[in-house]
Amino acid sequence: MTATIANTTAPVKTLSKALTNLSTTLINTIKWQAASSLVHGMMSEFNHAISYAKELNSTLNDIRIVTGASTNEMVEFANKANSAAKSLSTTTGEFAKASLIYYQ
Repeated sequence: MTATIANTTAPVKTLSKALTNLSTTLINTIKWQAASSLVHGMMSEFNHAISYAKELNSTLNDIRIVTGASTNEMVEFANKANSAAKSLSTTTGEFAKASLIYYQ
C-alpha cells in the first residue's frame, strides 16, 4: 500500500507543478493583454489628437486665405473661436469649419 501511495505522489506533484505553471502563464498573459490594450488605446488617442490638430490647422489656414488675415489675426481668431466653441458646447474645429463656410 505504501508503494502505491508513493507511486501516485510523483504524478500528483507533476500535475501540481503543471497547474502552477499554467496559472502563472495565464496571469502573465492577462497582464500582457491589459498592458497592450492600454498602450494601443493611448496610441489611438494620440493619433486622433494629431489628426484633429492637422485638420484644425488646415481649416484655420483656409480661413486666413479666404479673409486675407495675417498670422497674428488668425492667432487671435483661434483663441476667440476656442472660447466661442466652449460656450456653444462644440469643438473649435467644428466652429472653425462653420466660420470658413461663413467667410466663403
